[in-house]
Amino acid sequence: MGYARAMRNLAAFALCALIAGCAADQTTSERTSYARQIEPILLAKCTNSSGCHSGASAAGALDVTSYDRLVQRSDLLQLPPTGAPLLLAKASGSPHAGGVQLVVGSDVYLAILHWLDDGAPEN
Repeated sequence: MGYARAMRNLAAFALCALIAGCAADQTTSERTSYARQIEPILLAKCTNSSGCHSGASAAGALDVTSYDRLVQRSDLLQLPPTGAPLLLAKASGSPHAGGVQLVVGSDVYLAILHWLDDGAPEN
């Protein structure tokens, strides 16, 4: 009977390891890509129509035309204990001269939020 119990435990351990491995793969594949998802949103919403957040005279010293320039304003990318990160708060209308650029809860808003939650990686 000891052998059967050991085999069941081994099988249960192997199953847990397999499930954990699949979950890890899923998390990696679900990561938001800056280049494929976030950069196009920021360029379309923050530079193309108005040019507000591009170049040397970018409004609020926020230039979103490249990852390196965006992260210079790391204060906008931090997740606060409550509420939205400043980047999303501004773009969704909180005192922002450009008005509402992102609707809270929209796909683009959630993509940026997910990216920020992942630590805003350049991937």
